[in-house]
Amino acid sequence: MSVAAEILFTKTLFKQTLFHLIMLNLLSFLPFSGTEAWAIVNLRDDLELEDFVQSQSVLRTPQSQDAQPAVQRTTVQPENTWNSISVRATGYVKTLALGLDAPAPDSPIRAMDFTRARLMLEGDISSWIRWTVHYEHFGVINANSGSNANLFSGDRSSQTQRASLLPLDWTVKHSGSFLWRHELDRLNVHFRLPAADIVVGRQAISWGVGRLWTPADLFVSFSPVEIDQDFKPGVDAVHMKFPFGNFSQIEVVYAALEEDFRTHTLGLRGQTSIQDFDVGLMAGKSYRDFVIGPFFDGEVRGAGIRAEFTLTQNTAGRLDERRTFVRGVSSVDYRFANGVYGLLEYYYNGFGKTDAASYSRLFPSQRLTRGEIFNLGRHYLGAIFEYEFHPLVQGSLFSQWNMLDHSGLVGPLLSVSLSDEADVRLGTYLPWGADLNGVQTRSEFGLYPYIYYLQLRLYF
Repeated sequence: MSVAAEILFTKTLFKQTLFHLIMLNLLSFLPFSGTEAWAIVNLRDDLELEDFVQSQSVLRTPQSQDAQPAVQRTTVQPENTWNSISVRATGYVKTLALGLDAPAPDSPIRAMDFTRARLMLEGDISSWIRWTVHYEHFGVINANSGSNANLFSGDRSSQTQRASLLPLDWTVKHSGSFLWRHELDRLNVHFRLPAADIVVGRQAISWGVGRLWTPADLFVSFSPVEIDQDFKPGVDAVHMKFPFGNFSQIEVVYAALEEDFRTHTLGLRGQTSIQDFDVGLMAGKSYRDFVIGPFFDGEVRGAGIRAEFTLTQNTAGRLDERRTFVRGVSSVDYRFANGVYGLLEYYYNGFGKTDAASYSRLFPSQRLTRGEIFNLGRHYLGAIFEYEFHPLVQGSLFSQWNMLDHSGLVGPLLSVSLSDEADVRLGTYLPWGADLNGVQTRSEFGLYPYIYYLQLRLYF
């Protein structure tokens, strides 16, 4: 990295860190307490991590079916009366500094900063009504630093607007390479009824069981290389769950993707348990696609085993795109006695090309633009390895390999806990593969830039 880029990183990170520390100190003087009142606000210091993975694998694991965040605070639960109303307030400030070194010989090293501050309010009106509001500001410096940068930063806002019904996203300032936006990423009411759970409003919905790729996610998917996957972007939807016994349920989701309701997603998902496995079938209509496929997720002798498959049929797509195709994921993971965690996942992308020279034909595809599909080839292997060197220091290694053109990338990450409310992560993505031959593509990951990143996360 050049001296100019290093100076830019240092200045940006110093300013962001100073601002965040000042804000956290101001927050400490706010009158949040655990005393009884008409509205109960409780801020707790004990941080919990859901599921079986931490740090890097948490970031790569899809959100739970209830769309809960991977990192959350414990709070006082409401009493089952109308007279007890609870409000829980949490949040975070994160800054992500990226350095991008494009594969072209004469391309300069570029820097990008992506900072977000999120306030999360959740509460109960009674034992059967819960509400959620997540309000977020985010700013991007050098938003157009590279065509692939948003795959890593998760910066969908700088390229396209959120597909939504409600106008809950606003631009504060967009000048040159600086973008400042704010939004309500969650705004919903949850009704816990005897016969069904119903969530109405902006919410996160996750149907995939894969860890790196999730073809069954009809609504929003993470890029496999997205650095921060704490919260999946919300969609404007009505989500209904109907339980059948203790181990079976049916989900129905309607999500509006435009203000005039002309574009929408309608999905149906059934699930039951057979011994140690959850098995089910999903089907839906998304945009102009009809999608259907089975899935399972379970455990055998301590090893997690899962798979999902989808058949997509489209009758109104581009003539040069595949209109009927299959996508599938199968994976296994295990935590060894010495503490090493390992994950291996295979991904079949029937929409992709078998010839690297044909990758460019997919560049105009709306499936890539809206984040439905992220890869250009047909067969992939992905892997994650983790190890805790110290209770405060954890390392991980991520890898992704295109099995046809033999390109790939590797991503080492070091995460250091600074306190119960803060951590810092230092990582990189190092791609390999044949670069462009004039205008002809010769590999997929040969098009990717080298990525160097530093992220500071502060929770309150």
